[in-house]
Amino acid sequence: MKKKAIITAAALFAIAPAAFAHDGLSRILNRYNDSETITFGATTYSGGGSTPQIRAFGSSHFGNFYLGDSVSFAFGRIHGFKANRYSLGLEPGWIFPITRNLAIVPYVRVAGVAQDTYAGSSLHSTNDAHVRFGYNLGGGFGVQWAPTNYLVINPKFDASYYRQGYYAFDNTTDTHTTVYRSTTEYREQLAALYYPWRWLHLGIDVVAHQFANGGSFISYGGGLGINF
Repeated sequence: MKKKAIITAAALFAIAPAAFAHDGLSRILNRYNDSETITFGATTYSGGGSTPQIRAFGSSHFGNFYLGDSVSFAFGRIHGFKANRYSLGLEPGWIFPITRNLAIVPYVRVAGVAQDTYAGSSLHSTNDAHVRFGYNLGGGFGVQWAPTNYLVINPKFDASYYRQGYYAFDNTTDTHTTVYRSTTEYREQLAALYYPWRWLHLGIDVVAHQFANGGSFISYGGGLGINF
């Protein structure tokens, strides 16, 4: 009896990956959902100026469970002031196939943001900048579309509650303080990835951030990725 139980358990473990791996997607969309892309570009701000940016984004999935990820580093100076921005985001969601080459993916967005910026009088040193932290909590949906066996186009839209701290100089009291900004952030993203090789692919991405009480910026880039 013990031997029979062991054999039965082994058989279940053997077929489990195949059963859970079935997600109704084509090979190219499965490849897209198990890949990471790193791009080099810039972040352009509505108030003027831009900073270089490095961004890595991608996803993994187990069956129809989806987990997106994104890390970005924008660094430089705008109008003489330091304007560095760093973010780390996760997007757990679920894949709903429409056809084998088309799927809709609703997700929850959880992101941490840090900004090393200086707000205040231009008479003061730019070395006064310090990192202040913030976060985004919200959700949205994406569309995964493979028009060919080598190309995946992924538009996404989400909205989140945005709260960010800034290191500021108060001209009235001649002191430094941390101020917080709370608003709603709307984010539109478009990524296009081309998979000419088994392990590598090419990708471009554009992400627009807009805030309910004003302000926006756009980041864009292109680079290489790895499929796993």
